Amino acid sequence: MRKCEKCGAPNPANISECYSCSHPFVAQPEQSVQPRLPTQYGGHCSHCGKSLPCEANFCASCGRELQSDHSREVRQQTGGQRGTLQHDADLMSGLQPRSFWGTFSMIAGVTSLPFALLWSWLFAQMNGMSFGNVLSVGIWGGLGFGVLFGFTMAFFLKGEMRRIPVSDPAQFRDRLTMMMAQIGYIPETQTEKILTYRPSYQAGLLSGRITVAISSNEAVMVGPTMHVRKLSNSIMS
Repeated sequence: MRKCEKCGAPNPANISECYSCSHPFVAQPEQSVQPRLPTQYGGHCSHCGKSLPCEANFCASCGRELQSDHSREVRQQTGGQRGTLQHDADLMSGLQPRSFWGTFSMIAGVTSLPFALLWSWLFAQMNGMSFGNVLSVGIWGGLGFGVLFGFTMAFFLKGEMRRIPVSDPAQFRDRLTMMMAQIGYIPETQTEKILTYRPSYQAGLLSGRITVAISSNEAVMVGPTMHVRKLSNSIMS
């Protein structure tokens, strides 16, 4: 309902003049309805610990008055920073280097049987003996070779983690890819935060993959010790 300014009579809201005295009504401007944005949380109440919207002046749970506008702006900024830092921390915690014993077992298992079969076949051919008669000896020889070779290579290929400061992530990615190509690693999978490279024949197929996680201010590199040390030293030099 709309009340007439001249006679005071009530009128419907959508008419142009008063039904009682014919006094013209001035058209009222339409009020636009602003869409409601989702609530953003930027801190916690110091009294009860409940989450607080960035623009809150009072805690909706305990009614405690919050701090000044400047403090609310600080809560809004630090709330976003905490979310980014937590995401980066979760990203880094998922990277674990391959252990010495894991590297040893992989290399020993891959090399023992092929060496045993090849040695047995060559020995049988050179001495005119049956392959089955020398296979039992070849198996023990293959196990010995696998253990020795596995221990030796595990010292060089065991996993290591290195942290590298990053100021420009885009420039760091380009430089990293170029250095990976120089040591024989090629891109396997790449996302905004995670880069994975696999070894080519040049690097050695048993070298293992190198994974790099890039956060807002640093990169974590995980891979074979000899390659990770070489890459990190070159990048930071």
